[in-house]
Amino acid sequence: MAGSRFYRFVFGCEIQRALLGPALASLFALTSALSAQTVLREDWKVQSSAQISASGEKVSDPDFSTNGWYATSAPKTVFAVLVENGVHKNPYYGMNLRAVPGVEYKSGGQFANIEMPDNSPFAVPWWYRQELFPPAKKAGRSGWNFGESNPVRKSG
Repeated sequence: MAGSRFYRFVFGCEIQRALLGPALASLFALTSALSAQTVLREDWKVQSSAQISASGEKVSDPDFSTNGWYATSAPKTVFAVLVENGVHKNPYYGMNLRAVPGVEYKSGGQFANIEMPDNSPFAVPWWYRQELFPPAKKAGRSGWNFGESNPVRKSG
């Protein structure tokens, strides 16, 4: 009986070792892959197209100035960016949401079914901008690979 417990204990350790090896190898592979990726979460600038008269080509130019643009990280809605930058107060407190320009519908109304007022800052498109630097060439490969998980959708 005692010998049987001993073998079970040793067998259990062998199973743990067998599972730990591939798990550590996967962890090291994941860490290596993540360090080779460019994460696009930080250093975004956001501005209303009503404030920018330049074309998309100009806004995309590396020398284009983003002075006065709102700094943020992604993903965030325009409204979240404006709250983060102090343009609007916390919308979940008191009646702060009612102070946002364009929020003119009656309380309790179905605002989703109401046309957006002309004075709403959200009635125009907004620019999201970040400067990207291409990754270093590796083993004959260069350029960007956004893969299948690219969350950016092209509007048509």
